[in-house]
Amino acid sequence: MNSSIKTELSYRSFDELSKLAQTNFKNVDFNKRSTCASLLKIYDQGYSYLNLGDDEKAYLLLMRFFDAIQLLRKSKLYKEDKAYVDGLINMNKLEKTLDALEMIKASLIERYKES
Repeated sequence: MNSSIKTELSYRSFDELSKLAQTNFKNVDFNKRSTCASLLKIYDQGYSYLNLGDDEKAYLLLMRFFDAIQLLRKSKLYKEDKAYVDGLINMNKLEKTLDALEMIKASLIERYKES
């Protein structure tokens, strides 16, 4: 899943990276179906970076995906068409993302200590 060749670290610490991962999503309309498609693109891009060995970019995108899903599940769209949203963004994706985030976090914390 994760490339053994890692890209060079761009940030000084996991805390610095975590702050960048936090997005307020104030300009995102979670009541549009197109938002679901955009979230899936973020998910796919996050895993693409992970496979390329860029743990920092993977973490940023996957954390944003995960956070956005929490907001999506509170939206009017989700309340009105739960089957549609859950069909696109199912529990398997969320569990896979959580597992990946934990693995990436542990790896990055270790790498930041070493640098």
